[in-house]
Order: sequence, then structure tokens, then C-alpha cells
Amino acid sequence: MRPAGPLYERPFLVSVTLTHLVPEALHTLSLFNALDREANRDQLAVTMDQLNQKYGTETLYFASMHLAKAAAPTRIAFHTIPDLF
Repeated sequence: MRPAGPLYERPFLVSVTLTHLVPEALHTLSLFNALDREANRDQLAVTMDQLNQKYGTETLYFASMHLAKAAAPTRIAFHTIPDLF
């Protein structure tokens, strides 16, 4: 049960944990659905990009980037302003 009140009406964090993952190099290649898998990955990347564009650049990111996010914040190097949006 979640707390009541206006501060708790919208979620502020959603986490997903994937377990029992196997490196891609250890998978047996399929003769039939390799193109479907590639299309699914491409669609996943497009969807992640759309959500990040709509809700902010740090809305979705891979868990392996979590510690790097704090260690390497976006900075303006020399006189170049990064294109974040």
C-alpha cells in the first residue's frame, strides 16, 4: 500500500532487474529469427531515446552506467556546448 497525498500520486522511480543473463557470445545463433531480434533491439533503442527525449536525458539508462553517471557528469569542455537535446 502506498502513502496517500499529492506527493505520492505519480511514481518517481521505476526499476527493472534482469537476472540469469548470459553474454551474447555464449548464445547459439538461430537460423531463423536473427533479423527479428535485431529489429527488436533497434525498436528498444528507439523507444528508450523517445522516452529520454520526452522526460529528460537521465530517465532511462543501462544499469552499468549508473556509477559512471555520478563519476562523469556532463560538463562544457573548453568553448564547446554539448548538444544534449
